[in-house]
Amino acid sequence: MREEDMGGSRVLLSEREGAEWLVLTRLASSGSGAWGRLPEILAETHNVILPRHGRPGGGEGARVLGGFARDIERLVNEMGAERYHLVGWNGGAQIALQATQEHPQRLASLTLLSPFRAWGECRQVEKGIEFIELFLRSGRRDLYVWYWFMAGLSDSYVAENFEEVERLVSMRLENDPFVALDVDEAMAWMRELRRDHVSDEALRRVAIPALVMTGCLNRWHAGPTPEMAERIADLLPVAELHLSADCGSMMPVEAPDFVAEQVLRWVSENPSEKM
Repeated sequence: MREEDMGGSRVLLSEREGAEWLVLTRLASSGSGAWGRLPEILAETHNVILPRHGRPGGGEGARVLGGFARDIERLVNEMGAERYHLVGWNGGAQIALQATQEHPQRLASLTLLSPFRAWGECRQVEKGIEFIELFLRSGRRDLYVWYWFMAGLSDSYVAENFEEVERLVSMRLENDPFVALDVDEAMAWMRELRRDHVSDEALRRVAIPALVMTGCLNRWHAGPTPEMAERIADLLPVAELHLSADCGSMMPVEAPDFVAEQVLRWVSENPSEKM
């Protein structure tokens, strides 16, 4: 994949003539390395766009997330694609849900990886956020990033791939603008991501087929949790839910081949060309 400047936005891009378009989105910058090998695997058979979203900044969450969804539409327009498949992970799943409201006619399918929803044991989620705030206010942003990765991965993956985890921590600290936010701003966004910016009623009207995936090893108690994924799958009219007992919320890092297999299966079952 190559990096390009498209309309003032930096994106990672891979093009294959005649292939369908996949857009991968999450709030953590593409330069943070958090996607692992997944983009490269998908790019072996598909056109892939991986935007580098800017700082979330201040403002009302739905407005900012909706702006990121419109950025994606602009990028897809620039590439000349009429319809595309959208893969949203964590905060990117919030962006994907906004896209279902902004331009549903452009979306052939959704894949929501470890999505957030205001559902389940929210007291647990709030305590997890308080732990994170302690890390950030102590000045140890590196500890927050270590906690974020290690709590989202299985014990076996961390034990067998510690040097890789160390590399990912360094990449996120160096390249993700979210980590550099003012503490108050960062904590406001922690809570914005766990709110419902698209209502239950609006989700019940979404006709786009959605694959919802998450890991069940929920050690990062601030979420995303399996209950959040279950709630979204229950609300969406056309949805398939997959819960992995062996992974946490960092599924694309720990199991990129499995995630790619499921994404490509879903894309093949829901082609962008209307039949």
